[in-house]
Amino acid sequence: MLKSHLGLWMKNTLLVAFLFVVLHIFLGVGMYMDTLSQQVQNKLGVYLYLNDVPGKETQVYNQVIRMKKDLEQHGATINFVSKDDALAFLWKKMPNLTENFEKFNIENPLQSTLYITFSDIESYKYVKEVIEQHKTIIDNYKDIEKGTSLHSQNNRVLGVMHLSKFIKILFYGMVLLFAILIFALLKHFLKNIAHYFHHDMYRKKIMGATVSQIISPLLMYTIVSLFVGILLAGIATIGLGFGLNYYIFANFWINSLSYIFSSTFALALGVEVSLVFILSSVIAYRYLQKVNTTLK
Repeated sequence: MLKSHLGLWMKNTLLVAFLFVVLHIFLGVGMYMDTLSQQVQNKLGVYLYLNDVPGKETQVYNQVIRMKKDLEQHGATINFVSKDDALAFLWKKMPNLTENFEKFNIENPLQSTLYITFSDIESYKYVKEVIEQHKTIIDNYKDIEKGTSLHSQNNRVLGVMHLSKFIKILFYGMVLLFAILIFALLKHFLKNIAHYFHHDMYRKKIMGATVSQIISPLLMYTIVSLFVGILLAGIATIGLGFGLNYYIFANFWINSLSYIFSSTFALALGVEVSLVFILSSVIAYRYLQKVNTTLK
């Protein structure tokens, strides 16, 4: 049966594979937007520029150590960059500028910096309390006290989060749409099967075959098509993943394989494929049963 209608089978199988690939892409982008939103939220933070008081560097650094320890105990993340580290970084990025410092005998004008990140605005209230205790060493304390630096950054963070949320909802909606398209394709596929094998099914029925004997070959025909389509989609998705990672790494030096082939994404794909496969098999079984009752 399969060999005699190989063209029809291949056409429908490839179409199933294409729809599943698109389904995987939309699912992956939707999940990545969710991850991106959380990452952006975790970057919510504030910069502290430290006063450089000649002869009091030790006292300043001691206060920084105490402040860092206190904030980390309450879930904040602290990154400290000294004046020398900042100048070294600037020298790598803009060597001509730093050479002018030496040429005109300009001392290092950069300030030591603390970057404090926290998970939400509520955490910022505690951060401000700690900063208040060490305000004498913080050059931009007035901005922190007013909340202007956090407010501007928070607006940017919220903007990215809202955009990523919109994209996530859009792509999850596309996942649902393509799942519906797969079910619609299945119904069309089943109609074609019933049309092509109508006489074979009718001949078996008048010869006294059971319902199972009549519809089992056609059901297997459908399930094999779904299975092979899903398998081809999986291979194509892996190929696209490696291709996408190569492009991103070549242009941005970011290795995205850890996300593309993460256990979370693999689990989501497994759940998605399993649900569609099981539902499709049930729909096929019910439809073929209905066709069998209307055979004439």
